[in-house]
Amino acid sequence: MKFIRFLKFDINNGILKRYKTYIGFSIFIIIVFFDCQATARSFNTNFTLGEYFMYLYGGIKHYIPTPGEPFKMPYLWLLNHMLILYFTLKYAPSDLNGFGQQTIYRSGGRITWWISKCVWQILSIGGYYIVSWITMLVMTLVSKDVLSLNITPSVLLFADFGNNILPFTSINLGIELLALPLMFTVSLGLLQLTLSITFKPTYAYIISAALCIMASHTQNPLLFGNYAMAIRNSKVISNGMSTPIGFISMLILSLICIVMGAVRFSKYDILNREE
Repeated sequence: MKFIRFLKFDINNGILKRYKTYIGFSIFIIIVFFDCQATARSFNTNFTLGEYFMYLYGGIKHYIPTPGEPFKMPYLWLLNHMLILYFTLKYAPSDLNGFGQQTIYRSGGRITWWISKCVWQILSIGGYYIVSWITMLVMTLVSKDVLSLNITPSVLLFADFGNNILPFTSINLGIELLALPLMFTVSLGLLQLTLSITFKPTYAYIISAALCIMASHTQNPLLFGNYAMAIRNSKVISNGMSTPIGFISMLILSLICIVMGAVRFSKYDILNREE
């Protein structure tokens, strides 16, 4: 029952009482929606719900250094992940410096505390994605656009997502647009959580940012951010990233982070930890 008490505390203090961050994130999604809509109108077309998601989660095409073609940072894709990771960065370390430290010593529940924080991290990140999905859905309804996750190749071309598009008239990228970005943020969030009990949270956040930027620059299966870019998926481009491999890889990373964090925290000197 100690786990239930820890988890209730984390949900209340780490999610419910932080509702303002979810409201702020929904405002960010609304801004993205209007920016995407302005792009669509400039090409005299309407976007589907899936194409709005593609605008946010799609990423960028594989960058090949070419004279006269500089690297273009996928700002929206990067900002989406980095905002969520920032919002979930300091809760666990702060709790460890306060109430969490007292409860751990009273109950002896180090592993219970850690597992609760991992579950909180997953639920919290999932909450931000649910907020973004609902916000996009509502905005699409209000704008009377098409409620479909289908993507057309013309949208990919004029939005400069890439020039190696496989031939198709319309494609549904539900898993690639919704589940894979969520899995990536969860796995990176758990990595960040694990690092934050060893280093300062700021250093963990810098590592998260570096991994996102490296994935943007290089299409490499070891850089899991590639799986979270729908434009690099094997359904869209030749030699693209595999959805099943992406799921399995990010699941393995998540489990490794949870186990390594538990082992590390079981031997952790809480009183003498660096603030």
